Amino acid sequence: MQPAFKGDRPGKEDFYWTIGGIFESECPVSSITQSSFDLVQIVNAMENAKEMTGSVQGADDMPGFMFDALRVVRASDLAIDDAREEANR
Repeated sequence: MQPAFKGDRPGKEDFYWTIGGIFESECPVSSITQSSFDLVQIVNAMENAKEMTGSVQGADDMPGFMFDALRVVRASDLAIDDAREEANR
């Protein structure tokens, strides 16, 4: 059975969709490498430093992979916050 989702918009007809054909041939945990773990730790340290001191490093001063990691971590944080808000409604 595939998951089905429903969306609604005020004043408009409801819409439905499903997501099918999703599978993973490999355990996601095996995709975690020491390098990716280290990168997440660095990003978290930078985020903590920014929150505590207001100090930031400009995007021009960091390598591209670090900027990408920051974007992914921030997007994940926003998704978690949105899910919490939705659960509390």
